[in-house]
Amino acid sequence: MTDISDDALQRSGIDHIAVALIKRPAFNATSFVWGRNALIGLNYALEPILKHLNRFLLSYFHTQELAGSRRMERAFKASLPIVFHFWSRVPLDKMHSLNLIFDQNEHIRAHRLTADQLDFIVAHELIHVGSDHGRRLKERLLAGEDETSIRHQFEFSADTLAVNNIRATYADFGEKYEAVILLFLYMSFVEEAGARLRGRGGDQINFRERPGSHPSSSDRLYGIRAAFEAEGSYKADVITFAERFFSDVLSYIDSLTDDEIRRVIHSAIET
Repeated sequence: MTDISDDALQRSGIDHIAVALIKRPAFNATSFVWGRNALIGLNYALEPILKHLNRFLLSYFHTQELAGSRRMERAFKASLPIVFHFWSRVPLDKMHSLNLIFDQNEHIRAHRLTADQLDFIVAHELIHVGSDHGRRLKERLLAGEDETSIRHQFEFSADTLAVNNIRATYADFGEKYEAVILLFLYMSFVEEAGARLRGRGGDQINFRERPGSHPSSSDRLYGIRAAFEAEGSYKADVITFAERFFSDVLSYIDSLTDDEIRRVIHSAIET
C-alpha cells in the first residue's frame, strides 16, 4: 500500500482516510464516512490471527508425509480459538499454544502472506470509500431496492477492484493472488466450522448470529476466481493443499458426536 503515490490518492478521493484498530471481532474490517473524511476500522487481532493461520497452514503443508491418525484432531483443536474469536467472545490468549517449527524461508513466507492479505483487506475498504458505496446504498434503498442484494453487489465489486488494483501495482501478482485466495479459504473455513459447532457445544460457548450484510466467503472466493483464473493458472500447491486440508477438518467435525464436541470445547476453554 505504501507504493500508492500522493497524486493517485488525491485523484481517487481517498486522501482523507484514517485507519484504526477496533474491537469488532465479528468483522475483518469496516469503514465509516463523515462528509469528506473516512475511517477504516481493522479488527485489532487481525494481523496476529492471519500470521498464525499462515504459519499453521504452512506447518501442516510441509509435514504431510508425517501425518498420523490424530492429525485432524490436532488441527481442529488448534483452530478453535480463532473460530471462537469470530463466532463468540472467547479471548485469543490460547492462539499461541501451537508450536510451529519450520525454516527461515517459511517464516518469511508467512510474513509476506500476512502483509499481502492485510493489503487486500485495506484496499477492499478503500474501494468502498472511493466508490462512495455508503451514499449510493442510501439512494438505492430510497428507490426501493433490496438492501442485502445491494450490499452483496458492493462487496463483490470491492473484491474484484481490489485484486485488479493489486495486479496493476505489483509485478509479483501471482504471489499476492495466492495470499488473497488463502485469506478467503481461511474465512470460509471459520464460517463453516462455526456453523457446524453452533448449537452442538451446549451452553459452554454463546455463539453469535453471523452478520447478514456480507456474502459468504465461499461465494466471494468463487467470484474472485471466476474473474481472474480464466486469464491464467494461479493455483499454487499450497492452495490445493489448503482446500483439501480445511475440507478434511470440517469432515472431522462432522464425524464427532455432540458429547465429543462439548468435551473438546470444554478442554479448549479450560486449558
